[in-house]
Amino acid sequence: MADVAVPRSAWLKPFIGLQALRAAMALLLAAGWVTLELYTVRADTAAKAADAAATARSDVESLIDRASAAAVQMQASEASPGNGGVALTARMLHLERGLQPARSLFLYDAKGRFVAATLPLLPGEDDVSRSPWFRAAARDPQPGVMIIIAGTHAPLSDGDGVMIARTIADRAGAFAGVAGTFVSWSAFRTLLSPDSLPPGTQVAVLDGADGAPVLRFSVAGNRAATWLDTALSWAGEARNVSATVALPGGFEWHATAGALAELSAAEERVILWGAPVIAAGLLAAFAPCRRTGSKADAQAPLARRAAPALEPDWLWELDAAGRLVGVGGNAPQPLIAAAGVNFLDLVAGDIRSSDLRDAIGRRAPLDNLELSLALPCAAGGSRRRILLNGRPVENTGGFWGTAVEVGAAPGSDWQARDS
Repeated sequence: MADVAVPRSAWLKPFIGLQALRAAMALLLAAGWVTLELYTVRADTAAKAADAAATARSDVESLIDRASAAAVQMQASEASPGNGGVALTARMLHLERGLQPARSLFLYDAKGRFVAATLPLLPGEDDVSRSPWFRAAARDPQPGVMIIIAGTHAPLSDGDGVMIARTIADRAGAFAGVAGTFVSWSAFRTLLSPDSLPPGTQVAVLDGADGAPVLRFSVAGNRAATWLDTALSWAGEARNVSATVALPGGFEWHATAGALAELSAAEERVILWGAPVIAAGLLAAFAPCRRTGSKADAQAPLARRAAPALEPDWLWELDAAGRLVGVGGNAPQPLIAAAGVNFLDLVAGDIRSSDLRDAIGRRAPLDNLELSLALPCAAGGSRRRILLNGRPVENTGGFWGTAVEVGAAPGSDWQARDS
């Protein structure tokens, strides 16, 4: 029987299939790392939004408690036009000291006529009997119950805001007047936008009865959507986080923020370069050391040189100029935050740094090169001794490799590896 020639593609298929499987595994693990990073950032933003909701509610409750404590001290005997003297106003001024950011403390009698206030009376403000907030209080007086109405005109000045008032009853329980305060929208907003709100947060205060918005505003610093937002949606997570809390008076505070609102450009670069560095490292680890043809002779020593003598602590990647374009693994935090700095500058204080510079220039492999590394922006000029193994990156002129921390450099305050 004549020999049957086996096409080259037939014996290449198993090899190609194995390489595709290894590549898919590496990319899957790298994508999983990015997903975990995005989930962590999103969870942190959601937690801050929830904390802000609790703070906003606490601030509003505190203001209402202070206003209630001041208003409850107004007696029915004082709620008459004949008692609108200096002594009553002076007492109200004393009570108003703890009412910030409220605008003033006022007192009207049972017919809506002005009695006293800590702001000068404006023309036409001596009678509020037709004001919606006063008519609501007089129609169904409930002594001791606070009245909170949003979107109300200020009784002693221009502008709209939130009315906080308490009805006053005489000894027989009859309606004797109203004492309270007024908070402008701008002042009320300061209570609803604590410092912990993520940048660009959209806040709405809703009427709990019908869900109609009574106030909307945004926190400065909105962030433009990036590729990470798309990656977040691919990972099955929403691009926004939200927090809702009930406020006194039947209102609802609702905030919506971008899930990655607080992610800085430096942190984005870490995530951006972390995935390919991890993928490259995993692909190199999965790659076979034996190949056919002349490439095997050239690449086998390179693969051996790239393998670290000790288990690596972290991975690194440099461009053709020696700039740090990627860091992965358990790298020091100052190094992660300094993506883009020239790695050659960080090791320039070591006499063997020229070996790394020559290797990059000649595109030659690195084999157990021990250098002293200066951590960027670290206090006291902290340095570390690291053992580098590396290999050139195809088609880019750069380098990638591993680093093992072998001890503290002279003058360093480092005692052990980062946990």
